[in-house]
Amino acid sequence: MKYLHVSPPWYVFYGDNNLRQPNTPLGAAYCAATAIRAGWSASIWNGDLLPVGSDVRYSEEITGYQNYLVNHSRKENPVWGEFRTVLRQIKPDVVGVTALSPSYPSALRTCEIVKEELPSCKTIIGGPHANALPREVAADLNVDAAVFGEGEGPLTDLLNSWREGREIAGLAGVAARNAEGIVVKGRAGRNIENLDHLGWPAKGLVYDPHGLRKRDNHGLVMFSRGCPYKCEFCASPALWTYKVRFRSPADMADEMYATHKAYDTRYFSFEDDTFTLNRKRVMKLLGEIIDRGLPSVPGFRWTANTRPDRVDPELLAKMKEAGCAAVAIGVEFGSSRMLEKMRKDFTIDDARRAVKQIKAAGLISSGQFLIGMPTERPEEMWQTIELADELEVDSVMLSVATPLPATALHAEALSLGLIPPTGLDWAHITTKNDGILMTVEKDGKHIPMPLDERRSLVADLHSAMNKIQERTLHRRSASRSWYEAQYLPEDEVTPVYGVAKPNSDLAAAAAP
Repeated sequence: MKYLHVSPPWYVFYGDNNLRQPNTPLGAAYCAATAIRAGWSASIWNGDLLPVGSDVRYSEEITGYQNYLVNHSRKENPVWGEFRTVLRQIKPDVVGVTALSPSYPSALRTCEIVKEELPSCKTIIGGPHANALPREVAADLNVDAAVFGEGEGPLTDLLNSWREGREIAGLAGVAARNAEGIVVKGRAGRNIENLDHLGWPAKGLVYDPHGLRKRDNHGLVMFSRGCPYKCEFCASPALWTYKVRFRSPADMADEMYATHKAYDTRYFSFEDDTFTLNRKRVMKLLGEIIDRGLPSVPGFRWTANTRPDRVDPELLAKMKEAGCAAVAIGVEFGSSRMLEKMRKDFTIDDARRAVKQIKAAGLISSGQFLIGMPTERPEEMWQTIELADELEVDSVMLSVATPLPATALHAEALSLGLIPPTGLDWAHITTKNDGILMTVEKDGKHIPMPLDERRSLVADLHSAMNKIQERTLHRRSASRSWYEAQYLPEDEVTPVYGVAKPNSDLAAAAAP
């Protein structure tokens, strides 16, 4: 039987020329590997991997957001014609779809097209949005099941049940309809304690008829799942829980080495919420990477995200030795009040110290900043811009507050009347929005900021941040030029399309 996992279109809806995201979606690759272990054949379709358009640039995401709001709702966008062709060629028995909240409308359209083309094909929606609102997702008639919690266990149960003709309503971590309505059963401790048991993500299974993927599109990796912090805007703990679980350092390094050998991948990006959370484990991983000789490969480098209070000079020096090129830290706010309100548990001085240490280690520094929280005053937002300017990081990213479901921020937005309790257009729940959570104080109460006022403020803040970004353009360009110079034209190789560990091309590549 055939399983197809879909990362629904998102970037292709930005702008007339489209954007694309060629990296192998990591969640989709783990789900494909799960299907293989369950005895199914598996494929992945990335709706943002198209032969037209350019690779994603953050500035283009911002300017293209209004185009997205128009284009995502066009039922006959060319991307859907491509998807229909994929369905006719693969003819899957089950289609799984990953849904973030802003891409949820696209996920629903994906399932609708599956039912139009292959009425007997089963559909599943998983990912952060289904995790937060499983009952709502399962209520859609084009969706046969919604998966919540960590997805590999419920997906295995669903595939086994459908293959054997058994009822799915009542499976742990699954919301599904039966004659009595929608049945939702808790995850019941289904989170995977030993992440090594997952095996490796099946990155070689992306359906790519146009030959668009390159060697570095296989480089997304995760060393851990979970986050112990309680930042009010973050939905990660609702999916992964507050308990952090790690892969063994040897298994993580083995995957990186095997991916390099199979695809000539030399750039990796750790997608962990806080890569340096467990210093001892990270130091062991760095040693494993060094022992495999990866830092000696021309152009080998990797990046990671962390917090200002989770770095130190010795750790950063070891990261540099192991091939780290850049570290992104979530500075978030230039206002001490907002840091405390959002429960960030670090200070502005921590951010200053972290950036200095990252630079001293010879690493590229990237700062992530956030504006537009309820009760945040305009002068506090400008303090964030001023801090970004002061820090002189090599790259900045400015996001606008987003009321993701299953977060404390979402609950606050509801209580203040900033979003409706039902009927919310999820296409607006993105970090590129126009300040939907901004408020003004009147008669001692916080009320929604007028639309024109907030749009003007967001535009001014973005403009100021763009000037900061432009100031460091030469440093980023020099880094990119160095990296590309490590690749010679004759180095280009035809990828070996692996499946999942064990008994895969990747596993073979990892062998001495």
